[in-house]
Amino acid sequence: MAKNAFDKFINQGPKGAKKKEAIRQEKRKINQRKAGFLLNILTGARDPQLLRVLRLQALPSLVEMARWKDRNHAWDARMILGRIGGIEEERLQKLAADNAEEIIRAVNKR
Repeated sequence: MAKNAFDKFINQGPKGAKKKEAIRQEKRKINQRKAGFLLNILTGARDPQLLRVLRLQALPSLVEMARWKDRNHAWDARMILGRIGGIEEERLQKLAADNAEEIIRAVNKR
C-alpha cells in the first residue's frame, strides 16, 4: 500500500503555475497546427505575395514547427517553408517526409 501511495505522489503531474503553463503551451501547439493546416492549403497556389508575407511575419514559427519530431504535426510547416524556398512540389513532398533541414536551408538561401 505504501509503495502505491508513494508512486502516486512521485508520478503526479504538474500543479499550480506549472500546470497552467503546460496547458498554455499545449493550446499554443494546437493553434499552430490549425494555422499550419490552413496555410498549407492557401499556399498550394504559391501566390508570391502570400509567400512573401509568411516569410516576413511567420518564418521563425514555421521553422520551429518544421523541426517538430512528430512528422505528421510538422508536415504543414515543412510544405509551407518549401514553397517559400521555391522547392518544386514533387520534390517537396519527398523532403517533407524526412528532411526538414534541407527545406530550411532552401528558405535561407532565397
